[in-house]
Amino acid sequence: MDGMGERLRAARMECGLSQQEVADQLEMSKQAVSAWERGERPPQLDVALRLAAIYGVPLQVLVFGPHAQCIKVMGCNGPLDCPHRPRC
Repeated sequence: MDGMGERLRAARMECGLSQQEVADQLEMSKQAVSAWERGERPPQLDVALRLAAIYGVPLQVLVFGPHAQCIKVMGCNGPLDCPHRPRC
């Protein structure tokens, strides 16, 4: 299963950044970045927003995955053409 930690790691690597470089930009420890990527704990919301900006991806994609735009928070009526449309 693709978790938030795995998505954080993939986004960081796609940007060509090390954990230390991300930590430096956030003024946090490398250990914190590592813990998020291992799924030990999620980053706080304000930090997650900064990570999304650093990686150039929407926050909802980091949190929910690449098909987050297909799923509405309320209800189950994703776009009809989305192959990952939730079924009721």
